[in-house]
Amino acid sequence: MVFQFYFYICMKPAKTLVMTFTDFVYWCGDAFQYCFKFLKWLGTHHFNIVLIIIGFVATAVWLKMQGDYNKKAKEQGTLK
Repeated sequence: MVFQFYFYICMKPAKTLVMTFTDFVYWCGDAFQYCFKFLKWLGTHHFNIVLIIIGFVATAVWLKMQGDYNKKAKEQGTLK
């Protein structure tokens, strides 16, 4: 099975690229490895990890407080 992909750069048609399904799968794998390469870097910097944990905890606290405010507003009949 052969797929044909047409790539356009600056609104001009480029060469037709013919690739097999295996080539496409390898291309996807390489793209994922490139896109998520920063996760390896993130794991080696402890300051960043601490900030991410603080962000998750702050989000959880904020959601808890928002739920309490919504519950109080519903009891008072002021929730729209």
